Amino acid sequence: MKKVMFYCQHILGMGHLIRSVEIVRGLIPDFQICFINGGQVIKEFEFPSEIEVVNIPAVKTDSEFTELTPVDNSLTMSELETIRTKMLLDVCDRFQPDILIIELFPFGRRRFSFELIPLMEKAKSNGSKNCF
Repeated sequence: MKKVMFYCQHILGMGHLIRSVEIVRGLIPDFQICFINGGQVIKEFEFPSEIEVVNIPAVKTDSEFTELTPVDNSLTMSELETIRTKMLLDVCDRFQPDILIIELFPFGRRRFSFELIPLMEKAKSNGSKNCF
C-alpha cells in the first residue's frame, strides 16, 4: 500500500484542519496515512482511527497574522523552528512516504519555509517522487 504524508498547519481557527482531514478521509481506503498537525491540539477533535497523527509543537498567530509565536511559552521561535524541522525530517525518514502533500504551500504558509523546504528535500532524497 502506498504511503501519504500529509502536512497541515492551522494557526487561527480550525478550517484548514477540518478540510485537510476530510481530504485524508477520502484517501484512507487506498493509502497508509501519516498526518502531521502543526497547529494546536484540539482535544475534542477526533481524527480517523486509521491514520497516524503526529503533533509537532504548535505555532499560533494574532488575528492580523503579523507574528508567529510558539504555543509553548517556554520556547523561543528559533528553538521551535529547530525542533519542528527535526521532528518533520525524522518522521519522513521513519515513515518513508511515497507522496508528500503540504496543505496550502507555496501559495500560503510561506513563513513555514524554514521547515517545509527541508521536508520536501528529504522526501525527494528518500525516493518520494510526488510532493504536492
